[in-house]
Amino acid sequence: MNLITWMLPEFFLSFNSILLLLINSFLISNSRNQYYLWISNLFISFLLFFLLNFILTDLPSSFVYVDKVHFYFRIIIFLFSLILYISMQNILLKERNLNEFSVLYSWLVAFSSFLSSTANLLVAFLLIETISIVLYILVSFYRKNFYSIEAGLKYYFLGTFTSLFLLLGIYFIYYASLEFEIFKIFTSPHSKSNFFNLGFLLIFIGLVFKLGGAPFHFWLPEVYQGAPLIVFPILILISKLAFALFLTNLILPFLLFTSNIYLNLEFFNKFFFLIAFLSMLIGNLLALKQEEVKRLLAYSSIAHIGYLLTLWAIPWETDTVHIFYGYLFIYSLTLLGLLFLLIPIPNKKIIMININSLFYYLKDRNFILIIAFLIFIFSLAGLPPTAGFITKLFVLIKLIKKSSYFLAFIFLFTSILSLYYYFKLIQPILKILAERAYELKFKKVTFLEVLYTLIIILVSFYLTLSTFRPDYIFFFK
Repeated sequence: MNLITWMLPEFFLSFNSILLLLINSFLISNSRNQYYLWISNLFISFLLFFLLNFILTDLPSSFVYVDKVHFYFRIIIFLFSLILYISMQNILLKERNLNEFSVLYSWLVAFSSFLSSTANLLVAFLLIETISIVLYILVSFYRKNFYSIEAGLKYYFLGTFTSLFLLLGIYFIYYASLEFEIFKIFTSPHSKSNFFNLGFLLIFIGLVFKLGGAPFHFWLPEVYQGAPLIVFPILILISKLAFALFLTNLILPFLLFTSNIYLNLEFFNKFFFLIAFLSMLIGNLLALKQEEVKRLLAYSSIAHIGYLLTLWAIPWETDTVHIFYGYLFIYSLTLLGLLFLLIPIPNKKIIMININSLFYYLKDRNFILIIAFLIFIFSLAGLPPTAGFITKLFVLIKLIKKSSYFLAFIFLFTSILSLYYYFKLIQPILKILAERAYELKFKKVTFLEVLYTLIIILVSFYLTLSTFRPDYIFFFK
């Protein structure tokens, strides 16, 4: 089996998007029909994974990781992207540049999925740069809005600077090993060199910047706040999911080749210790005074990156990777549900959402969606009985088992601290529930509202019921 067969959904989505752009530009003028074609394109690409599951017989090229974990996460990226695109319907149907946004969105999904499985540093760099270029354009998509343009320019200049770290790191690794393929790098007889460790350190710094970990977080709140509402989920969910998975792809070989004395694992543990400590502390402390939803979620994401990276601040083990996957999956699923409720709001050109205005945006939603919003906030905060609580508990137990008591204390302290600003998101919901306490409304619902409700119910049930079966959270084992 070759690379094209293994990455069939990604290749199909990428090339078919170009064809669809031409068809919509010259043959179809109705925006609703154009939107349905783009939905079909994403849906067919997603269905190709089920076909691919039946025809997998042997290993493809060494450019990608071939295992069930990466296969599942590729499906997750496509499924999440499809759900998010569905939630954007009311906004995109009024958007004059529907086709331009959709083709960029499709490319970003395909490249992000490819990056999550790549095992070649050169290919990874090209994918990261391509994803970054698409993000620069999308962040400044509202070209007549000052905040959008400002966010796009900041992201462009800082992102370009960060690319130098990635490129220099890849150069040092190639200089030390004469290889670009990740597993061959670790088995190369030339790789016993300080350049090897320096190269990986520079790449880790570049990826921490892309993920928004402290002290490389300074760009993230400004860019997230200025990005259009329909671009915000791509920044905080899809791209972060891809970058986090690629970071794991780099760490996996360290677990297999620990006998190589030139690998300075203790140094990398200290590096991630510093990043995790600063991210948890800075993310939660600065989130306390935020009154804008996207900015608050930006600092919250910095804190969650810190929680994730604590797993690499202790001696690396195979089960640590599974906990990392489980935490990443549940955090992404929680964000998906939360964003799915926030995106369909009246004003298509909206940039900022004040916390107090959540009451007016959500007050007309049905009771199920309101309760689901509470569940998502509870899971994001790590409160029982949600899957977010279970994943945080597993991370905390792992830290204690490895005698990393200081990091465990910071983890627990900042998690408790975060309850304050998460409660600010809950307040408008409690106000809505209080107003409806003695009121029962029946109204006509559309098919889209039924679909919204069904998706939210499924996600909410998973986040709550999976707490009784942790193997459903860490199902990658």
